[in-house]
Amino acid sequence: MFNRKGQAALEFLTTYGWAFLVILVMIGGLWYFGVFNFTDKLPDKCTLDNKLGCGQIFVISDSNSSTLQMQVQNNALNAVTISNATLIEKSIKNNGGSESDCSLTVSGTNTINPDEVGTVKFDMETAKLASCGISPNVDSKKTFLIKLKYTLLGSSIELTSRGEITTTVNEG
Repeated sequence: MFNRKGQAALEFLTTYGWAFLVILVMIGGLWYFGVFNFTDKLPDKCTLDNKLGCGQIFVISDSNSSTLQMQVQNNALNAVTISNATLIEKSIKNNGGSESDCSLTVSGTNTINPDEVGTVKFDMETAKLASCGISPNVDSKKTFLIKLKYTLLGSSIELTSRGEITTTVNEG
């Protein structure tokens, strides 16, 4: 009198539904614990626009302060003087974070002659570290958006070079 084929089909689909749900929970757990986090495998790289290029980059973080040390290639025809930088973790910027709290001050004089590579050091206040995504992320690979402000020799016009840095945050 009653057709049993519908019940068998429903049991079949329910069994596969539970199996699919278990697989989704397992994938979610693996994702939560960082199994699918491939950012640590990215190579260190740096790109800048306008007349500046990149060399080696080091972000050094400790309990008192953080320092960004990077090599900058001057591709301009005149010497450039780098005045300051803004550094913010890319994920924070993409989530609506402000880069105004992430400015770095220059340590020493940073004038780089044409076609030369100079090492530039920037210091950051301890209070700004967490809002910029630097601390407490020691030994992790991070991608930062950077904005360098500089002037050409003999000019008072401040120019900006924007770029992206992928590097490991080292403990100082």
